[in-house]
Formats: sequence, C-alpha cells, structure tokens
Amino acid sequence: MTELTFRMTADELTAYQFAVRDWLLKDMPKAWWEREGVRAAALVVLTALLLVLANALIGRSLDREAEPIELAVGMVLGSALVIAAVWITYYDQRRRLVRPDGPTLGEQTLKVSGDGLDLALSNISVRYRWPAFQHVSRARGLLLMWIEPGSAIALPERAFGSVAALEAFEAEVRAHLVEAKLPKAGAFG
Repeated sequence: MTELTFRMTADELTAYQFAVRDWLLKDMPKAWWEREGVRAAALVVLTALLLVLANALIGRSLDREAEPIELAVGMVLGSALVIAAVWITYYDQRRRLVRPDGPTLGEQTLKVSGDGLDLALSNISVRYRWPAFQHVSRARGLLLMWIEPGSAIALPERAFGSVAALEAFEAEVRAHLVEAKLPKAGAFG
C-alpha cells in the first residue's frame, strides 16, 4: 500500500483551478462568437459606438465637440477602472474560497490500495474506488486524478520527493485504473 502525506499551498490551489479550466477547455469546440477574429471585430465596433456616444454626450454638455484625445483618455481611464474593479473583486473572492487551516490547505494523507484510494483531510475521510476515476494527467506541477470533468484529486508533484517516485506512483494509479475497467465475469467479478 502506497501512502503519501502532503499539504497544498495557495499557489498549488491556484494551479489546480487553472488546470481544471485548461482541462475543460481543451476539447471544447469554439462557437462562432468565441473565435478571436469575431471578438476583435465586435470590440472595434463597440469601441467606435461608445466613442460616438461619448462625443454626442460631451458635445451636448459642453456646447462643443469633444477632442479625440479627450475621448481616448476617457475611454482608457474608464476601461482601466472597470478592469481594476473586476480583478480586485475576483482576487478577493479567490482569497476567501478556503481557510488557511481548513481541509483544502491542511495536511492530507493519501493511501492507495487494490480497491481504491483513501484520502484523509482535517475532519474528513473519503474513499474513492478505482472505477470512479476517469483519467490521470499532469499539469502545472500537479498530478491530477480526474473523477469528474471539472474535479480531480490533486497531488503536488513536489510531495513525491523525486521524479522517479512520482512516475512510479502515476504508473501504479494507471495500472489500477486499467484493472478497474476490465470486464468482470462469473465468480471472478
């Protein structure tokens, strides 16, 4: 039985979140509105419309047409403020997702056996049987054992101590996954 004890860091949790995003997007076909050219054209048209609207509004309030530099500076400053507000809110929410002493960032112990994987966290104990796993991959410094399209058991590669230990563990998990997918028949199932 293989046993591994580790702690996730906040940076590894962020890496996990981006790995999930990457995994979900890797095979997703893009709709016509998601293509870069379409988005760029829409941005140009929207910017032009906003500039015309801003010029009209400023012209009414100042009794003169706005100078192009005034419009450009206003658009840049307004865009910067909106983007900054969105990013500040995003980072504040991400910071609050987990407690530093909670199960996600606390000490975790993983035990591998013939019928599954046991994961013990702070006040939580979970057993995953091998058929629950869909795939194993490595990304962003993590070994990811996927149980859902957007959820995986994430193990930091650094927790293994060496590349050889990581590769041996990954091979062991892959062997269990292959065995779990084999058909069971008769008294042997």
